[in-house]
Amino acid sequence: MKKRLNIFLAVFAFGILSAATSYAQTKKIAVLNTEKIFSLMPEKPSADSAVYKYQEELYKELAAKQKVLQEKFADFEAKKDGYSATMKDLKQKELQEDNARLEEFYTTIESELVEKQSKVYKPITDKIINAAKEVAKEKGYSYVMDANSFIYFDETDVIDAAVKAKLGLK
Repeated sequence: MKKRLNIFLAVFAFGILSAATSYAQTKKIAVLNTEKIFSLMPEKPSADSAVYKYQEELYKELAAKQKVLQEKFADFEAKKDGYSATMKDLKQKELQEDNARLEEFYTTIESELVEKQSKVYKPITDKIINAAKEVAKEKGYSYVMDANSFIYFDETDVIDAAVKAKLGLK
């Protein structure tokens, strides 16, 4: 019984391996360095500038809120000896709540910044993706993978030059 099971498993594994090898031989994978192409796009500097400007605005607002909190804390430190225990506890709780709101604001601006980057960079990445699709179809590739996802790849499958030409890049 055990021998039959081992034979069955060996035949089954051989069948799976054969099917996978056959499938892999019929599908071609192209490799594209999207980071490199993205850095060459003429729209990138203005997109970077828009993101940087937005980031500056957000961080300026954060700095203003931090300054207000620091002033409140300094004021508390200067006056705390004159407060009753109840008032001292109330003021400390208020400072803790303000600090929690500041941390929440920081988290919000970080997510806002990521959202802004996605929105600003999307048209650029869409152009790259569309050019890569066109080149892949022209050259008979079934898939296009980013070069940064591989440890090793055959240089003959790199389509950077063709995509750069399709996008009009040098």
